[in-house]
Amino acid sequence: DEFPFLNTGQELELKEDMVIALEPKLIFPLKGVVGIENTHVVTPQGLEQLGQYPDEITVV
Repeated sequence: DEFPFLNTGQELELKEDMVIALEPKLIFPLKGVVGIENTHVVTPQGLEQLGQYPDEITVV
């Protein structure tokens, strides 16, 4: 991961106009990693997704 990143116990405050990438991952030991990533901008109303793809997993 690249700095800055958010983690348990960290005290980084998200502020308006900051851009963040959310990268949730599932780790399967000895098999691999599955994850998605989307970039968002912080607005007064919350997060606004900048990417064009939905936050859903497609099973292939």
